Amino acid sequence: MEKNPPKVNIVCETDNNISHAAQIIRKGGIIAHLTDTLYGLGADATNVSAVSKVFKIKSRDKTKPLLILVESIEAAEEIGIFNIQAKQIAAAFWPGPLTLVLQRQKICCIAKEINPVSDTIAIRVPSRKKTLHLLSKTSVPITGPSANLEGEEPADNAKDIMNIFGSKVDLILDAGVCHNITPSTLVDLTSSKVRIIREGAILESQIKNIIAE
Repeated sequence: MEKNPPKVNIVCETDNNISHAAQIIRKGGIIAHLTDTLYGLGADATNVSAVSKVFKIKSRDKTKPLLILVESIEAAEEIGIFNIQAKQIAAAFWPGPLTLVLQRQKICCIAKEINPVSDTIAIRVPSRKKTLHLLSKTSVPITGPSANLEGEEPADNAKDIMNIFGSKVDLILDAGVCHNITPSTLVDLTSSKVRIIREGAILESQIKNIIAE
């Protein structure tokens, strides 16, 4: 074992550093950054190797799919199949802390390893401006699981992320302490029946009000 294992770079979330983070992602690396809910692990969701690395460093079972972040509803529609309810809910709550589980488009850029056990895909359009800026600079959908080992509490600051992952991530964008530890609401829209898998930042009652209109 190395006496002094290499540490990952922690940098402030400036525009220049966001651009650098985007370059790392495009080259197949992994970064940690703040989303509109928690700190997450960002990697190129179209890159098989990068996706596999996210599963590995999180110690995540490959039967548990990774969610992905995209820049817009239009980008999401290129990846997932939107029924009427999905379109209503997305229009009401995106950008925002809502993850939609959809049937995957037959022709899709996303690595199959994101969800190797079914043809569904979990997508979110975040509302946080710097996260959207990262997505625009990266120009590809990115993975968005929380920055923690599977089964443990999500880290709420850059230093804890470094202590968990060390040099297994290539860069940490430090946006300070995350005070909002509520995860995104997860909604299954793979059929005509809307199913709330996890109630989070958006309440089930809010979603039901939209589809009832």
